[in-house]
Amino acid sequence: MRVLGMSTRVLGIGMHYLLTQTLRFRPGKEAPTQKLLASFAARTEALPGCMNANVYADARHEDVLLFIEEWASHSALEAHLQSESFRSLQEAVAASSDVPELHIHQIIQTTDASVLVRCASEVT
Repeated sequence: MRVLGMSTRVLGIGMHYLLTQTLRFRPGKEAPTQKLLASFAARTEALPGCMNANVYADARHEDVLLFIEEWASHSALEAHLQSESFRSLQEAVAASSDVPELHIHQIIQTTDASVLVRCASEVT
């Protein structure tokens, strides 16, 4: 997948929330919706509590996009989900895609790749 939106990855330890939407577009609707989602990601990332917002294109399926938002708190995510901006985006997405697959994940802890190095050294 390649990133189409902004990316300012924040590595944090502690609970946060991840909202993921997988979108499959009808033929001819991909490009305009990609632009809309990239613009929405940039605006979303500026909101209080938003740690990250990105749009990814699936390298194997031209008609699939993955939209991921990372939030510092449940209350920040909930405020975003209830916003007019989010509702407008969902209406635009619904007009150009099949029903999106939306998930909200509660992340207990995020670490970097050092955990993989540590586990690999414990195995050998």
